Amino acid sequence: MYLRALKYTSYLSFLICTGMLIYAEPFIALWLPASFLPAAEVMQILAISAAFYLPQILGNSVLLGLDKHRYLLIVLSLEAGLKIVLALLLIKPYGLIGMAIASAAPQLLLYTTIYPQYVSKVLGITYSQGMRPVLFTGLIAVFVTAVTAFALDLLIPPLTWRLFIINVAIIVAANAIPALLIVEKKDREKIINLFKRKS
Repeated sequence: MYLRALKYTSYLSFLICTGMLIYAEPFIALWLPASFLPAAEVMQILAISAAFYLPQILGNSVLLGLDKHRYLLIVLSLEAGLKIVLALLLIKPYGLIGMAIASAAPQLLLYTTIYPQYVSKVLGITYSQGMRPVLFTGLIAVFVTAVTAFALDLLIPPLTWRLFIINVAIIVAANAIPALLIVEKKDREKIINLFKRKS
């Protein structure tokens, strides 16, 4: 169940975060004055770590439910300590970008190494078994989103809110097909039956 949920949340997480990477600048340009454009870089930096961090949140319930919360405490303490140290080092020379790096770097490091290792140990699986769904489905989402966004940028660049929304809608639709293929058969049948009951 954990590995299935990890697979699904990874796909969604990488889809959203890849979209943030690609569309951060157009979004800020449409929403705010030009002076706020550096905020797009902050969003992009945070999106990279969030893609890996968000799926691993599932592990919190596992660790707490199995009374292994000491592992969670270790990781959260390391994360907080690293963020404080990096913030002190990076904010003064790099400003907002430094703060974004200080927040993103510890997450990217810990939630791709120590944290999944702890969760895998508790569940009795290997580290590679725990990370494979994240990387496999994540890379599919990145590929589909990036290729679709590149094609859309050539055909209908998001220069207005209307075109921006159209871009996002097409990317979501393009990701629906591989998403259905990723969903396991029994879960796919449950989704189909749910829609049948509603109709």
